[in-house]
Amino acid sequence: MQQGLPRPLHLFAVRASDSHNGNHAGLLHKLGLSDAECEAAVVASNVPEAPPIPPKPASLVGTPVVPSLPLNRRPRHNRRMPALREAFQETTISPANFVYPIFIHEGEEDTPTGAMPGCYRLGWRHGLVQEVVIYSCFCISY
Repeated sequence: MQQGLPRPLHLFAVRASDSHNGNHAGLLHKLGLSDAECEAAVVASNVPEAPPIPPKPASLVGTPVVPSLPLNRRPRHNRRMPALREAFQETTISPANFVYPIFIHEGEEDTPTGAMPGCYRLGWRHGLVQEVVIYSCFCISY
C-alpha cells in the first residue's frame, strides 16, 4: 500500500430482513412485530418482557464439588516483574478492539432510529460514504 492513501475499508453488513440459515423462527415471529413496531414500543416505554431464565442444568453424576479457597486477600506474586505481568494478563485493549456500529438500510436517505436517539439508519447514497470516510481516519473498524 502506498503512503498517503487511505487503508482499504472492510465492511460487514447484515440486512435486518435476512434470514440466517433458513431459520424463520426469529424474534420477529416470536413477538409478531416488525422492527419499526418494536422501536415504537421501546420509545413509548412498552418494552416486551424478557423470556424467563432457563434453570441451571444439574451437574453430572460423579462431578466433584470443589470448595473455594479461604483467601483473605488476593495473591499478587505474579505481578512483580513486567514479563510475568504480561504472561498472566487477561485483557489487552487496543484501537483494533473498538468497533463502530453502522446501521444501513436499502433506501437513499438517512432515517432516525427511534430507540437510539442520535443514531441513524444510513442510506447508501448520503450518510454511509461520509461515515466510512470519517471513521476510517480514526482507524476504527466497522
